[in-house]
Amino acid sequence: MDELERSIITGYLKLDNTIRNMQERIHSMENDFYHAHSFMSSPNAVDCNGNAVSNQNGFKLVNQLIEVEQNTLFDIKICRYKRYQFSRYIHQITTDDRDYLQQFFLFNTGSSNDKLNARTLAEIGQIEESTAWRFELEQDVHIEVAHDATASVTNMLSLFEVI
Repeated sequence: MDELERSIITGYLKLDNTIRNMQERIHSMENDFYHAHSFMSSPNAVDCNGNAVSNQNGFKLVNQLIEVEQNTLFDIKICRYKRYQFSRYIHQITTDDRDYLQQFFLFNTGSSNDKLNARTLAEIGQIEESTAWRFELEQDVHIEVAHDATASVTNMLSLFEVI
């Protein structure tokens, strides 16, 4: 198992933290925006060098904040869907397998269970594909590895519609 695969599984195990961090980021952005722009400076304001300070349009700033919040809320919605699907998988496996995933990926203890790792990665792949379809996201192209070189080449060429 390489580091990318390990980080993917770890990321799924930490989806609750990811969602909580995004929610906190929204709250923090709102507070920062209020403190930075609640008392817009006067049109006669000058900086420390005596130059006139121009203010950005308040409506433009609010629109930017709303856009960032909407994008973050959409990301939270996606993460909640992934968390729901992954929790369904987690509840289908045995308690020992659940404990292994937490110990191995969150606490870096224990020895690797390649079969369970592969099964978990396959489930995450299914969740990613399901998420892409549900939220109309761009999908990665997957190629099945075949032991027959001719079948592999035919499969790759069919992606480009050469055949």
